[in-house]
Amino acid sequence: MSSPALSVAFVYDDSLDRHGGIPQYLATLGRGLVSRGHRVSYLVGSSSIDRLGTGEVHSLARNVDVRFNGSCGTMPLLSRRRDIDKALSGRAFDVVHVQVPYSPFLAARVIHRLDPAVAVVGTFHVNSELALPRAGARLLATMTRRSLRRFDEMMCVSEVAAGFARRWFGLTDTRLVPNMVDGGALRSMATMRHPWSSTEPHVVFVGNLVPRKGVETLLEAMPAIVAAHADARLTIAGAGPLRAHLERLVRNRDLETYVRFAGSISEAEKATLLGSADIACFPSRYGESFGIVLLEAIAAGANVVVAGRNAAYAEVLRETPTALANPDDADDLARTMLRFLAEPDLRHHVAARQRRVAARHDLEIVVDRVLGVYSAALRRRRSPQPVSLQVPTQDLECQPS
Repeated sequence: MSSPALSVAFVYDDSLDRHGGIPQYLATLGRGLVSRGHRVSYLVGSSSIDRLGTGEVHSLARNVDVRFNGSCGTMPLLSRRRDIDKALSGRAFDVVHVQVPYSPFLAARVIHRLDPAVAVVGTFHVNSELALPRAGARLLATMTRRSLRRFDEMMCVSEVAAGFARRWFGLTDTRLVPNMVDGGALRSMATMRHPWSSTEPHVVFVGNLVPRKGVETLLEAMPAIVAAHADARLTIAGAGPLRAHLERLVRNRDLETYVRFAGSISEAEKATLLGSADIACFPSRYGESFGIVLLEAIAAGANVVVAGRNAAYAEVLRETPTALANPDDADDLARTMLRFLAEPDLRHHVAARQRRVAARHDLEIVVDRVLGVYSAALRRRRSPQPVSLQVPTQDLECQPS
């Protein structure tokens, strides 16, 4: 028996104009819910779009650029009460699904203005090994404590994120519901071969060009790859403040023949590029809570995925530890890639295991789990005495990092 159609509002403090894991999560989950007959809307920070798929996008704040946890993003300075009321009025939302952590300036204000019958669900997306983001998380937990008590269910995208939520946000009553990948959509988009796909081997990186993503380590590893494979090529797709520095590094290492910067690309171009990869390499150093790009590369048809041995990526690829390398050691990264290029049997064995990992995170499977959480939240909300999540009643104690 199919569940009744729900009206779901996603709440996200940042902008949908930026590429990143959370906007990808929202777009993919929204598409999955709509395919089941549910309705979705997006209540977000300043964004230039007014629709995402079939869902209305409501920009409710003026955002400013910030850097947090080694990444670039935005945060709302001021949300407009009349815009929040307009987005909520006349729309009988069953579930409001908030991306956590969030600020008191947008998401918290939305939560405070909800009808008591609306179930509130969160997804916790953050992890960091750095002291400043941890302190920021503790501060946000204090500033949003009142609105956190309104949540009926809280999901975490990984065990790593759950640990961060527990230690630095004080959230102990959470469910593990991982990120998802729409394998069918990626495979259908990856219909064209990349111009360099006839050249072997083709190494691909897709992501933001910021220091924590480890692209500099990847470039430092390329001379060893080129020495063993004179026709090797690397495509770097993405934008960010590190691009000029990376281009200088390419020139200084005489790698212009071997490295191409593709800039920002569309979802279809991303699928095609990842599908053309002999090795999709993501040597992120820290600050990851999951690693959805790993699953995207596998699903799009990359021959094998090599990743930095950070806690989140190691969790996703725990079944293929030989595909993990020290993201701060170019020699180790080069050795890992060269081994896969030299040993086809190992590459095929690891790739088969990685495909099974991606299959377990398929959109249809994860949507079922998310809908199960929504149902549990609605039962809590509609019970005679709704039970909220356990959150700290006093300031979180400082804990050593």
